[in-house]
Amino acid sequence: MIDSQKDWNFWKNRMKKRQLLTALVMFPLHPIFDAVAADEISVYAMEMNVKRINEVIFRYTRFNSESPYPCLRLELISPQKHWKVVDRKDMCEMNGKDLGVGYSYSGFDSFVFKEDGITFRFNYFEKDNYGEYSQHCSVVVVGEKMQAVECSDPGLVE
Repeated sequence: MIDSQKDWNFWKNRMKKRQLLTALVMFPLHPIFDAVAADEISVYAMEMNVKRINEVIFRYTRFNSESPYPCLRLELISPQKHWKVVDRKDMCEMNGKDLGVGYSYSGFDSFVFKEDGITFRFNYFEKDNYGEYSQHCSVVVVGEKMQAVECSDPGLVE
């Protein structure tokens, strides 16, 4: 009985340690690690994906287009700098218009990671024009910085 009790205590303590470690990884101490990539995930986040591009991790987060924050977030994360976010772009306006109020509908889709960045599509409905419009956009990564977002001219979706 003593051996089985020792075994039970050993495994019980080991599970407690794993649960504590999991909790620390899943819920970081936010005030201390403010710029660490493991921030809380917003309730408005709809899609998130990552890919290593050279020495950084490229992460995008697409937020619900019907939410108070209908944006696209692009981030570069440096593993060499303790997983800090070294560059961030929050795309909350396109074509000079606020995504939340400038369009009847707007959204991002068709994300494709490339060797040096990412491409995606921006779709929208104008408030005063008929039809759906679309633009193809890309962002290139150079070192630990994202270059400016480059988008094609808007085209009417047929």
